[in-house]
Amino acid sequence: MKHSSLGASKAYRWMNCPASVRLEEQMPEPPSSKYAMEGTAAHTLGEMCLLEDCDARAHLGVTILVDDREGGSADFEVTTDMADAVQVYLDTIREDQAEMGNCAMNVEQSFDLNWLKNHGRIDRNMFGTNDCCLYQAFGPLRVYDYKHGAGKRVEAEDNPQGLYYALGRMGEDYLECFTSIEVVIVQPRCAHPEGPVRRWEFSPDYLIDWGRNALLPAAVEACKPDCEAVPGDWCHWCRAQPICPALCRAVQEACPFDVVADVVEPPAFGTLTAEQRSKVLTAGDLVKKWIDGLKDYEIAQQQAGAGCPDWKLVAKAGNRAWANDGALAALAEATATAVGDLYNDPKPMSPAQAEKVLKRAGFKAKEAKEKVDELCHRPESVALVSVADPRPALSQECPFEKVGE
Repeated sequence: MKHSSLGASKAYRWMNCPASVRLEEQMPEPPSSKYAMEGTAAHTLGEMCLLEDCDARAHLGVTILVDDREGGSADFEVTTDMADAVQVYLDTIREDQAEMGNCAMNVEQSFDLNWLKNHGRIDRNMFGTNDCCLYQAFGPLRVYDYKHGAGKRVEAEDNPQGLYYALGRMGEDYLECFTSIEVVIVQPRCAHPEGPVRRWEFSPDYLIDWGRNALLPAAVEACKPDCEAVPGDWCHWCRAQPICPALCRAVQEACPFDVVADVVEPPAFGTLTAEQRSKVLTAGDLVKKWIDGLKDYEIAQQQAGAGCPDWKLVAKAGNRAWANDGALAALAEATATAVGDLYNDPKPMSPAQAEKVLKRAGFKAKEAKEKVDELCHRPESVALVSVADPRPALSQECPFEKVGE
């Protein structure tokens, strides 16, 4: 599948850091990620179910073939976990269909914004594919974006990818055809205070203004040979991190260690030398240990009411742990599994290891997880995050009481 360098999925990055487009083009393509390929398989399952008007579990056990960047492919079986996650996406769309009544649906529809680029000096194509949308002529438009990933939460409000999709669906000839627009993010495998489905509704005028005054100027800027690189949280998945001069400068300014500050700044759009890379990598373990210790200290300071104002504590669910010493024996009895199979001499298995034993014994993945979870608990802990994080801060008086509740 071809991807636009000024596409929707990376819009948050290149709209904030225009130089990332050209910098990434200088980097080799990374090997295909199994997580990204699994996400592609989940999207394929969602597409099949919408077109066939069936539930995701109707395809349990089916193998979905996903091509990789290296010219090969990988098989992904539709498991209960994948099917149940995709079903949240299907249910959301079908419930909206019932609410909207007579509406049209587009699934995995390709579009381009070349009509928009003609308004500016843009030498790259702008196109993409939207997961699904529902719409009525002179009525509402709802744009759906399914996120199978569990690692990074995605918000609906002012989401550049969702806005990009909506603008692609409207097209130049249909800017006045809808009364309202809604971006719907469905992310069932990543915990969020608002649940797995987030919505954001806005007017067509807002979208038109965003396209003309935010997206278009950013695309024009990204096509300039001397555009600026701007570090920020959008750097997270950028392949150009090793050769980004702005990121290198930001690290030099932020890090108190001379071993990093003394690294010569790389030439524009160049790379660190082997000697420079060696300096930074050698210091890496020391820097990480120091930062980890500083985080622990800041958590204590936050709990004492003397923390940094730009940081806060939020509730965090800990890893699963057995509820009591007899949990493994109870699991063995409930599943007719030999107790010895659930021990790693001289200590018992972790909950995750016990799940694998049950799956090898013939239990389905979801059933194995449920059996183990019944005998586990998740100790609450705290996490140190920026005040920009949407999760509510914990109060100092009660470590697990959220401020404002």
